[in-house]
Amino acid sequence: MQHTAICQLVFLSVCTLLAGCVVPGENYASVGCTYDSECTFDEFCYQSNCERALGREYLVTMLSAESYGTGLPDLSVIYGVSRDGEWSEVCETPTDYDTNYPTWNHACSFVISEGQVFRMEVWDTDILFDDIFLTEQWEGVDELVDLISNWGIELVTGNDSVDVIWRIDPLF
Repeated sequence: MQHTAICQLVFLSVCTLLAGCVVPGENYASVGCTYDSECTFDEFCYQSNCERALGREYLVTMLSAESYGTGLPDLSVIYGVSRDGEWSEVCETPTDYDTNYPTWNHACSFVISEGQVFRMEVWDTDILFDDIFLTEQWEGVDELVDLISNWGIELVTGNDSVDVIWRIDPLF
C-alpha cells in the first residue's frame, strides 16, 4: 500500500513536469494548449485553452485595398454572413473615391456559425453602373474553421483586379 502511494506521487510529479496529465479515475486539471494543433479540428488555442471556432462572435475589420486596374476606382466592400444565399448580417465600408489605395479601417461584428457562409464583395461604385471587382466566400465547417484559425493576423484576399487587406478576431 505504501509502495503504491509513493509510485503515484512520483508519477504525478513527473507527469506535471511534462505538461500535465490525467490519471484514470482522478480529476486533475491539464495544462491546456500552446498551439492550435493541440486542439480538435474545429477549435483554436486561445490563452492556453481550446476554444470552439464556430458559434461565437468575431470582429471583422476591412483595413485597406490595392487596385490594379487603369483609372481611379471608387471602392467599397460589402461583407458579412449569409445563409441559403441571403445575407443574414451585412456591413459595408464607406466608398473611398478616386483612389487605387483605399483605406477603410471599418469593423463589424458577426456570429459565425455552422451552416453559414462568410462573404466578401468588392465593388467599384460609379455614377452610371457598379462593377464588382471581387467575390469571395468561405463555406462549410472546414473552410470557416480554416478562415477563423487565421485570427489576429492581417489577411490578403484578392485577384488580378484588387487585393483587400483585412483581419478577423474573436470577441471573448
